[in-house]
Amino acid sequence: LTNNILFAQQSKEISSFFFFFRKNNISNVEKKMKSGFNTDGMIGVVALYNAKTPKMYRALIENGLELDGIYGALALIDAIDKGDLESVKILIDNGADLNTRAYITDEIKKEITSLNEHYYNDYIIMHRFLDPKEGGKPDTPFTYVLRNWAWSMSGHLGNEKEKYFLDLMDLMLESKKVNFGKTIYYNERQKYIDVLHYAIITDPN
Repeated sequence: LTNNILFAQQSKEISSFFFFFRKNNISNVEKKMKSGFNTDGMIGVVALYNAKTPKMYRALIENGLELDGIYGALALIDAIDKGDLESVKILIDNGADLNTRAYITDEIKKEITSLNEHYYNDYIIMHRFLDPKEGGKPDTPFTYVLRNWAWSMSGHLGNEKEKYFLDLMDLMLESKKVNFGKTIYYNERQKYIDVLHYAIITDPN
């Protein structure tokens, strides 16, 4: 009974936290975090997933949300999918790792299952990043951008998307946080072709 009561209390706390995102209520999110609300793990990732503006991204990070390892990589790919270059930059500047493979581990599945009453139970369905133990070859945020840029070059995504992914690659390369398997020498005209062909990302797993 005690465990059930504790779970109900935690569930209520989480629900009230995510309610503020529906109205983009930054001040209440900040108050909740300053009161000691825990945003570790997938709670933080899904908070960023539901953030509607770069200002909300900053508020979450400035109030203690951390972007460690695989959680930062998942949050970064979410921001990339939103098409929000400014939010991507905020995450990179605050430690989201461009070189960590993003996939749903067994532990993350458990976390999502415990959160799925809170209007984002489709999160695990949307993220089809298969665990390498199950034969998956998940991307890092950087290779995810490379893959999408290559796809956009085929004309399937349109000129606007191609420019967006080029801007993302510029942002990531300029951050000097991408790990390469070899030094790349390139001129302006060929740089993206060379990066696409030779980039080998360090797998921390």
